Amino acid sequence: LFTAQPFENGVLGLAYISSPELNSAGGICSVQNRDRFGIVYYNTALSSAKATHGGTVVTREADLVTAHELGHNWGATHDDMSVECSPPYSLGGSYVMNTFSVSGYDENNDVGICFEPEMSSFCGNGRVENDTNGFVEECDVGGLLSGAVDNGKSGECPEPGFVKDGTPCIEDGECRNGHCLSFCERPSVNKKPCMCSKEADACLRCCRSENGTCEPYSRDAKYVLKDGTRCIHGTCRRAVCIKEVADVVSHLWNIIENLDETNFWKFVGDNLVGIILSIVLLIWIPASILVHRIDKAREAAASAESENRIQVVGEKSIYKYINPCDTSENSDSHH
Repeated sequence: LFTAQPFENGVLGLAYISSPELNSAGGICSVQNRDRFGIVYYNTALSSAKATHGGTVVTREADLVTAHELGHNWGATHDDMSVECSPPYSLGGSYVMNTFSVSGYDENNDVGICFEPEMSSFCGNGRVENDTNGFVEECDVGGLLSGAVDNGKSGECPEPGFVKDGTPCIEDGECRNGHCLSFCERPSVNKKPCMCSKEADACLRCCRSENGTCEPYSRDAKYVLKDGTRCIHGTCRRAVCIKEVADVVSHLWNIIENLDETNFWKFVGDNLVGIILSIVLLIWIPASILVHRIDKAREAAASAESENRIQVVGEKSIYKYINPCDTSENSDSHH
């Protein structure tokens, strides 16, 4: 489902991840389920064109978010943070299944290490077709039909014509031959767009030079990105890049919905280490607190007993001093 409704907490999409178990809830092959609201289907995904703070997600990023969610539907999980699975920008940037949203500007953003290299490509269904008005289709889903204009008599809107070259378009770009070039791709700049990875530069307009370096075009205040503009892994707010996650992945395993003895023991076997650690912590933490309190009580009791012993010795010393066994005369002689 595509929507323009922003999600909370910086989320751009949501998908139910597929389970390797048969007849389980979640993913592209998920079976029909029932909950307290009625029949539900978990073979779904959501992708929003709006960021949390209201900014519009650019097309290339929206496409990648959608591909990311479909990946979850097919059973793909997030890439781990190793260099192999989440390369730095100097090595091409993150892949499409990275936890955080990718901009689409970096080489690796729209590929995965397990994908086959593209052998060929075509536009739409690969057929250049004629329509009923005699206009030749330039591309199945690509450019505009040559000569298409609104004659004011048809209820159907024709494809819009190209605006004049140099017309401002999205993200301070300009139009050229019917395409919106980004700021960095403008002929006057002639660089590639990118997103600076350094926190201090994340909300500045950045371009990649021929040597591959991604750096701010200028540090002048007029090149600070507007609130809601996409930055590395998030959205700019008051010149600060606020990190956003790409999605919330819901793991809906069959063990939760249909708890029986077979599934229970399988769950235990698959998660034995985690279960053992949890049990050990549940026992160890209360036991440690109890032992600590007992030790404190024993220390307090020993301290009190030591004070009592000193006091008794003192009393005996005084008693012997003022009550000698000798006669009073002997007592005087002791003094």
